[in-house]
Amino acid sequence: MHGTADTGHTFPRPSLFPVPPERALYQQRELKGAGLAEALVCETHLAALQTATVTSAINAIRHSGRLADPQAIWDFIPHHTPMLLASRAWLDEAGLSALAIEAIDTFFAELKPARHHLAQLFADAAAIGWPRSEVLHLRAVTDDWRSASGAATAAIRQLDVDLRYTLPERYAETVPVLSSLLNSARDGLQPCIDAAGRPFMPELPQRRRASRKGVFHECVVQHARRTVRAMVRDVSSGGLGLDGVEGLNPHDLVVVELASGRRLTGLVVWSKGRLAGVRLSTSLPPNDPLLFG
Repeated sequence: MHGTADTGHTFPRPSLFPVPPERALYQQRELKGAGLAEALVCETHLAALQTATVTSAINAIRHSGRLADPQAIWDFIPHHTPMLLASRAWLDEAGLSALAIEAIDTFFAELKPARHHLAQLFADAAAIGWPRSEVLHLRAVTDDWRSASGAATAAIRQLDVDLRYTLPERYAETVPVLSSLLNSARDGLQPCIDAAGRPFMPELPQRRRASRKGVFHECVVQHARRTVRAMVRDVSSGGLGLDGVEGLNPHDLVVVELASGRRLTGLVVWSKGRLAGVRLSTSLPPNDPLLFG
């Protein structure tokens, strides 16, 4: 009898869901880790640039009449961000060393007293006048912010050591430029004060080569009578990319509130499932913290 002999063996059917090869799993992890690392670097660089700007402004206060409006300092105060606070949870996945995390922790630890003493300076200036407030607080404020500038330099350099071959080249190009700004501010100079006596954040190489910045900011989106939690995926001077919002249609008016409390208004220009693009009613200025990166 011709045909297939019954040998007693059975052959498994090919799986409809094959397991990816081991290398593919590593690649997926590497891609995710690179995204997390890039977000951390962007936010650390932004905080460092804000620190250089605030320190420059404080140095300008020490030269009577150099700073046009001391209150403008508050637009540049660096704060902790969700990505930085969560960094320990994905230390291994992002490819960061313990030295990098320690340097970031030190940088932000030094910002805490720096912000506190700066607030005291302004509070007493309102109560007893600038001359007396400067006598009481300016020395401590200056020392705090110059020290924070030094810590910021150490943090961005250690991140560069860890991630130089992981991230796009533009981030490595930013490090010496940003270090120069920080070192100048630490040494008492005013690299982030323009000719009119106004603080500003200079444009860095990583910003010039990326018109749209990927971000990981939680937000609340208000539309009609609905309020939903979502995520800002990316930002440009004229718009936001949202993830996690369904049911939006072109021309819908939305209000996007960030975790910081900042509110942005715009019109939906496209939507697809949970994703949507929003054109802002007012474009962001070139030195807006959201655009850095």
